[in-house]
Amino acid sequence: MTPGSPGAGRDEGHVRPVDPGRDMGAIADLIEIAFRGELDQVGRGIVAEMRQLAMLGPLLTVVEQITTFPGGFVWEQDGRLIGNASINLEDAASGRWFMSNVAVHPDYQGRGIGRRVVEEALEAIRRHGGRQIVLQVRVDNEPAQRLYRRLGFERFDTIVELLRPGLLPFPTQPDIHLRRLGTGDWPALLELARAATPAAVQRVRPLGPGSFRPPLRQRIGEWLEGLLVGRLSGRWAVQDGRELLGVVSLLADHARRAARLDLAVRPDARGRLEGALADAGLAMLGRWGARSVAANVSTGHPEALQALRERHFLPGRRLDQLVLWLR
Repeated sequence: MTPGSPGAGRDEGHVRPVDPGRDMGAIADLIEIAFRGELDQVGRGIVAEMRQLAMLGPLLTVVEQITTFPGGFVWEQDGRLIGNASINLEDAASGRWFMSNVAVHPDYQGRGIGRRVVEEALEAIRRHGGRQIVLQVRVDNEPAQRLYRRLGFERFDTIVELLRPGLLPFPTQPDIHLRRLGTGDWPALLELARAATPAAVQRVRPLGPGSFRPPLRQRIGEWLEGLLVGRLSGRWAVQDGRELLGVVSLLADHARRAARLDLAVRPDARGRLEGALADAGLAMLGRWGARSVAANVSTGHPEALQALRERHFLPGRRLDQLVLWLR
């Protein structure tokens, strides 16, 4: 019996909280079906991790009860899990929650199921004292865009995902003086980030010392992980005196299929540094042994977008970053 055939509506379906021990595998299946052809490397990795977690079965439900494991709501109909919205607390101090994996099976779309699941998730966040909810949605996903606008979400940024294919040669080190930054450089990094990040983004995700000054336990863990699995991780800066003009951040390890490269440039230095910083970062990644390289760039930094596209980064999804303020 197909969803549109006579008698198919006898099970009207219902929304309920996620039971990780019961639902994790089905949610992974749903995400894979709903976003088929759209999942990037990160998305495929998340689906794979969900399938691994599903193998824990009922133990996963116990884990959720004693940890801050992400929760959410699902829609069950015709004996199947056909809708989902995941939520997790992103920052307790600001009351910021993140919503993700909002998906409805293609056979059931257009019936208001997505709205019902999302509204249930929003109500749960309100009950937990949440003050804001952030999510991301494709710019060209008009049905989802309409839903979020009707619910009161507003856009605060747009991100372009880019990928440089692995078969391309890496550039040589450009003639630019870079200094590798250490943990003691966090005040200068914070000052640069505040200068380079639009006010609308900082209103949603304020920048503080914790963004660039990880605790000692985390630093030791990352150092040990680097020794065990092999990792290139760090930031390199162009300076004018004590002031950082631009920074290239790199992350690569043998467990990732694509390395990461990120650029931050002070507004009054834009258009002059992005290309050299990108070349320097790519040269280091090439010597390390990386292949493909991924980057996320805000449309508010067009100079970075242009520099990366000139270096054969191919644009992928454009994702609006949305926020809903709970007053």
